[in-house]
Amino acid sequence: MKRYTFVSAVAAALLASVTLSAQEQLVSYEFGTGLAPTVTNTALLESASAFVYSGEPTTGGYSSANGGNIYSRLNSLGSTLADGKNWSFSITPKQALDLGELSFNIGYQNISVTTHPGYTLHYQVGIKIGDEAEVLINPVFDYVVATSSTGTSSLDGSASLDLSVFRNVNSSVVFTLYIWATDISGGSRTVNETARIDNVRLAIAPVPEPAHAALFLGGVLGLLLLVRRCGFHRAA
Repeated sequence: MKRYTFVSAVAAALLASVTLSAQEQLVSYEFGTGLAPTVTNTALLESASAFVYSGEPTTGGYSSANGGNIYSRLNSLGSTLADGKNWSFSITPKQALDLGELSFNIGYQNISVTTHPGYTLHYQVGIKIGDEAEVLINPVFDYVVATSSTGTSSLDGSASLDLSVFRNVNSSVVFTLYIWATDISGGSRTVNETARIDNVRLAIAPVPEPAHAALFLGGVLGLLLLVRRCGFHRAA
């Protein structure tokens, strides 16, 4: 019994020694010069599309102000879904990938000369892999604007989604960002009030560092050999 307890402890120690590498970036969008990707991992991706807005140009678009970002006017959820007022981008892998994390900054802008009452912005991501149905990813990220002062802009909110459930992905993937607003009062819903997104980053799941993975494998093989020898000695 003591020997097996020792073996279990050694196995646990070896497993703990396997460290994961930082998540490798697949694609990023910083919108400094437009909607095309800022960085694309060409070793892992066949392609990564530019960001695309599906609604009418008057309801959303690209802005070069404040270093560049994308925006949507304040719409209800029903209007966003019915009229296709959403942003999307797609990737095509060169090989099967385990998705890791999708992150982006969120905020608002008021470009009018009027201070508006507050409202709440909501951001949710949908993922469609190949011919499969789209999956909406939780949580929904909220960004509360208490009051919208004249000429103010902010991107101090952040959203981060764990996509590790999507493993061995070898088909094209479409990521859609749905944005809508609630708790709108007074004259807040104007063309001068917008929801903003910037610094979109997609990474693959972290993998064991090669050196640590080799150490772990060697340790496991050594452990199995030790157990086997002990078994032979007992039999003798």
